Parts: sequence; C-alpha cells; structure tokens
Amino acid sequence: MSPWTNLKLYDADNLPRERPRAVIAIGTFDGVHRGHLHILRGLTALADRELAQPMVVMFDHPPAIFFNPALPRSLITLTRGRAELLGCAGVEIVLDLEFGERFAPMKAREFLDFVNAHFDVKGLLVGYDHKIGSDMLKKDDEFRELTASVGIGFSRVGRRKFGRWTASSSLVRRMIREAQLRAASALLGRFHSIEGVVVEGEHLGAAALACPTANVLLPHEKLSPPPGVYAGIVRIKNGGDFGDFAIGNPHTEAAENAPAQGVEGKSRVKTAPPPADSAFFELRHAGLSAPFDAAINIMPARVKPVYEAEPPDRMLIEAHLLDFDGDLYGRTIEIEFVRRLRHEKRFATLDSLRDQIHLDVEQVRMMNPLGVGVPTEDETAMILDEDAG
Repeated sequence: MSPWTNLKLYDADNLPRERPRAVIAIGTFDGVHRGHLHILRGLTALADRELAQPMVVMFDHPPAIFFNPALPRSLITLTRGRAELLGCAGVEIVLDLEFGERFAPMKAREFLDFVNAHFDVKGLLVGYDHKIGSDMLKKDDEFRELTASVGIGFSRVGRRKFGRWTASSSLVRRMIREAQLRAASALLGRFHSIEGVVVEGEHLGAAALACPTANVLLPHEKLSPPPGVYAGIVRIKNGGDFGDFAIGNPHTEAAENAPAQGVEGKSRVKTAPPPADSAFFELRHAGLSAPFDAAINIMPARVKPVYEAEPPDRMLIEAHLLDFDGDLYGRTIEIEFVRRLRHEKRFATLDSLRDQIHLDVEQVRMMNPLGVGVPTEDETAMILDEDAG
C-alpha cells in the first residue's frame, strides 16, 4: 500500500464535516525539499505531543505570484505530486488552497479562524522566515499573541543551512533552470522529476534513428530544465493517475478521525517521522515499475510539426529507455533528471543527428544514472559552493 493512500486531501470546497484534531504548518511547500523536511520533522514531533494529526495548509502557488503576476509561474512540484511527497514525509492531512481573491485579503486572525473552523487546531508551527496574513505577521511575539487569542500553541523551527546556503524553493528553481542538477538533487534529497502521459509523436525515432522515444508534453506550470540532452531515469506507472488519495468524505470523517481525537484515552498512534532519504525514495516509487536508465532530450514542442499547435513555451520531453522493448503510448511515466550531457544542438543532416544520438546513448550507458547517488546532506554544502556560485 502506498504511504499516501490514507492521506486526506481537502480544498476550500471540500472540507471535513467533523473537525479533525491537528497541528498545522502553512505554506506553498514547493519541491518538498530538505528545508521543508526539517520543518515537517518538527511538525510530526509536535503532533505526537499534542495527540493530533500533522497537517499542512498548502497554497497552490507562492503568494508572491498573486501580487506580482509577472513572476514565473513554473513550479518544482504540482499540487498532487506535492501532496504525495508530503504524505511520504509523514503528513496525514493536506488542505490545498488557491491563493487568490478569497484568501489574499485575509488578515492572519481571519485566516487562522477559517482553518480552525474546520479543523480542531492545537498548534501552529512556522519556519524561520514565515509570514501569515495580509497584515504580514512574522515576529514570534506577534504569533504568540495571535495563537494565544484562539487557544492554540505556537512554535518555530530554524532555517536548514548547508554551509553558507539556506535550503529554499527559489534556490532549487534556480538550480533546475540553470541545469545544475547535482545541486538541485542535493537540495531536494532526490532527483528532480517530471511525470506525464506518453503521447504519439512523428515515429521518427524508431524508424529513421533506431532510437525509439517515449514523448511527454511538459505539464502546464511544471518547471523543466532548459533544452538539451540529459542522462536520467524513467519509471512506468502501473495504475491510473493519482487514485491513491483519500479525498475527504463527509460520510466517513467521524470514523476516520476517531483515533486522532481520543485525547482522554491517549489513543493517538505515534506519527512516524519523515524517513531517511533512501527510505523516502522507496516510498515515492511505490506503484512504479523497475527503473530504466534513459537518454532524455528536452526541446520546444513546436519544433515538431505534429505539435505545432502547442504554445511557444511548451517543452517536449523525449526519453529513450535503455534496454526497454514495449509500447508506452497512453501510459504515465516518471522522468528523473540526473545530469545534463550537452546543450541543444542543430544538425545539418539526419546522419549526423543519428551519430550524435548514438553517442549520447552510449554516454548514458557508461554513466549508468541508476548508479549515481543523490548527494548526502553532508555533501550538500560543498556541492552548492561548486555549482551554485
């Protein structure tokens, strides 16, 4: 069973009838990187103390994008993938909110009252630089005054630093945009990945280039490395899309939440802390096939006539799975980016393109992406010093 099978996912129009007892953290949590895992360890520990469920109030986009629409909207993780990662990290409830006209004007007290009206909030945990509400509460004494006024606890966790670097979603995004994938994986604790459905292409790879590819159009608002050729890993999803989530059902809420509410009997089952990186990867990959090394090409989709109707900025991802023989059309695959091999290049002839593709594939085979480990936390500071400038 997937670790997020029992994760309860709510939104503003789908809220529990009963008020689950919970401790909360609030934010976008884009990427669910090692800095976020630092916060989530504090959240699960607080949940155990309060005999409550660890819960994340998650915004769909960073609030800054609402106030400045010119900012890039690309995200490291889309909503469902983010919820999956939070579930793997020990979170039991996610309230997914669209940060827009409804919530942006709310002051901190009004927003907390909204959450507390639907969840029995027993504690609020914030990160080192967190602000809440249109009144921008950020100081500890302001948070303590607010939480005391509604009868809940307050705590803060410090920043997660690696040498002179602070783990942040903005730094991860920069590393992905610059194709510094070793640094990105050091911050994430895993390789950056893109999931999508394999679509029909021109069938040129198999017919003329002897290199069949699984083609995926980059999902809307998903952050991709820049055009070029990459060494990576592909996994094939065995079932449908994200059918694993327990979307809140008002008819079963009372029964589902009873253990977390049994304060008098101390019946709360202790929350497991976020697992170590290796275990975290195994949890994420439940329900996926055995992995394949892959040579991956990223290019603007409209370069191919078959995708000429796509927007100019939409990327096409072509993945050649080494030693794979099968039909993937209509299947969902996860593509992980391990290292960039080379920049995008134009070729004068089909023969020169074919020769280069064969060189790329051989380079991937020699690299063996499946054997390339994600950097440890102890290695992260050195890697960021070398790759992030």
